[in-house]
Amino acid sequence: MTIAGTFDVKYPEENVTLTFDFSPALAALGGGATLASITSVLVSLLGVDGNLGTDPAPAALLNGAASIGAVSGAPANTAVLQPVKGGKPGVSYVFSVVAPTSIAGATPLELKGILPIAAV
Repeated sequence: MTIAGTFDVKYPEENVTLTFDFSPALAALGGGATLASITSVLVSLLGVDGNLGTDPAPAALLNGAASIGAVSGAPANTAVLQPVKGGKPGVSYVFSVVAPTSIAGATPLELKGILPIAAV
């Protein structure tokens, strides 16, 4: 598992797309490895501001299905793009993306990223 880092703060009313860049891990596998598919995108809570409560349905942030793409300057099929919406102010969410590679028998790769929602 690798932490992709923390995404920019999002306001609850914004719709954004999170990019999980697997290109460094794929390059380490060699042989022109790419992402073959997306096994799962899971959302959980990292921490909350006690005054603002929690989110009983963190998966509601997912705004449609994730897709495979690329970041600027990287080969095709090396990133997962996940559209998100909503979120509870003051809550930080952890996204976990698992994706198998084009290399037969290789262990699927996982990236995690943290998305903080602005406390308005």
